[in-house]
Amino acid sequence: MQNKLYIPLIVKETQGLERVQEPVTIGIPFPRGKLKNLSSLCVFNEDKKVIPFATRILNYWSDKSVKWALFDLQISSSAGKKSHLFIETLSNKSNNLTFKNIVRIEKKEQNIIVQTGKARFYINKSKFKPFSQVIIDGSPVLAENKSQILLTDKDGNLWSPYVEKCFIEFYNRLRAVLKCEGSFSYAGKNHTLRYFARLYFYAGHSFVRFDFTIWNPQAAKHLGGLWDLGDEGSIFFNDLSLELRLINDNASIYSQYCLEPNKEISKAKNICIYQDSSGGENWYSRNHVNRYGKIPLSFKGYRVYQSDQKVAEGLRATPIMAITDGKNTIVGTLKNFWQNFPKSIETQGNCLRIRLFPKYFNDLFELQGGEQKTHSIYLYFAREQIDLKSLAWVHNPLIVHASPEWYCSSKVFLYVIPKNTVSNKFPYKECEKLVDVAIKGKNSFFNRREIIDEYGWRNFGDLYADH
Repeated sequence: MQNKLYIPLIVKETQGLERVQEPVTIGIPFPRGKLKNLSSLCVFNEDKKVIPFATRILNYWSDKSVKWALFDLQISSSAGKKSHLFIETLSNKSNNLTFKNIVRIEKKEQNIIVQTGKARFYINKSKFKPFSQVIIDGSPVLAENKSQILLTDKDGNLWSPYVEKCFIEFYNRLRAVLKCEGSFSYAGKNHTLRYFARLYFYAGHSFVRFDFTIWNPQAAKHLGGLWDLGDEGSIFFNDLSLELRLINDNASIYSQYCLEPNKEISKAKNICIYQDSSGGENWYSRNHVNRYGKIPLSFKGYRVYQSDQKVAEGLRATPIMAITDGKNTIVGTLKNFWQNFPKSIETQGNCLRIRLFPKYFNDLFELQGGEQKTHSIYLYFAREQIDLKSLAWVHNPLIVHASPEWYCSSKVFLYVIPKNTVSNKFPYKECEKLVDVAIKGKNSFFNRREIIDEYGWRNFGDLYADH
């Protein structure tokens, strides 16, 4: 008999967006000896109804009790609401519960097929497209075998990714992660650059998270002990893009886009949103010099083009773009779009194109020896015209966590106490002040990025080293 557990989870919706079965993955720690397995755990909402969930043990204490568990949840929330969920133990096993939609995987000779209950995704096991087809309500959304990823080298040659490994990396009833690895080929030759990709599928949904990593496996030479750009181990290229094409290609196709989530939606044809620089006050920082010591940035912020004519401009875009014929729709957005400049998202005819490394940039891209870069793309497929808000949540997901008291009582994190119980004795208040300096106010890590414009695909995520 396991100990009785009752763990409140705090759910915060801070962006004024209604959330419907939003997928959330969260790790929860447990005190030593408290939990032997996860079979009796269940997750309830405030109405005492079971919400869709799945669990997995990540780590054990030395006595073989559970130390960390991973929870996959699907949470609905009203706009601007703070609510609670509750992890509790049941008298019977929770793995006997059934849910309306679960993820199913089928392996065929040429494809891996992932069914979510809302859509069926086909992933080719030899050519990474990433999708050879997407089926919704029994009908295809994509043009057959017309979607692709293309790497354009410095000489203008187009290289396509092929698959060396393709396997299920993670799988439960609510979520599956498919990982593919390989390189790029052109005219019977293999490129030195390699890639690995993860596709995340969610029960009851027709959207996919697509993480794509490009990697230079060569060693840098570091001549003279220097780590300068232009090293012999670097590889240069001109463009890396994802293209998805609607099944129809006719005059009824048009685009919808917004420049920020939950903002005004525009309708047009053949649209391109291109972010050339951060749009910040110090956008032309020496932080962005290339191998020649030059700053290759062309203008501040982003520009919007329609059929190659500039129609708008601004500083920092987080665009969501859809292409539709009124029946079939593909929606795409890129996480941290402006922060990882240069970036482009565009439509042309029946094609939605996301340029991770856009050819419009005023220089070649240099991937140094050993360097790799990951981008996160979210794609939504539908057999109807949909609201772009369907993907707005990915830029500001729900905030879900247990109480500070629970984390501290688990003893997984040593020497920490809840902030609201901090005493005035040394060194608690001093430590609290030090942490606050880093995360709040004008001198926080976030604000100090603006000093040297710590943005761009190579720099974003780094901290300004001024100490």
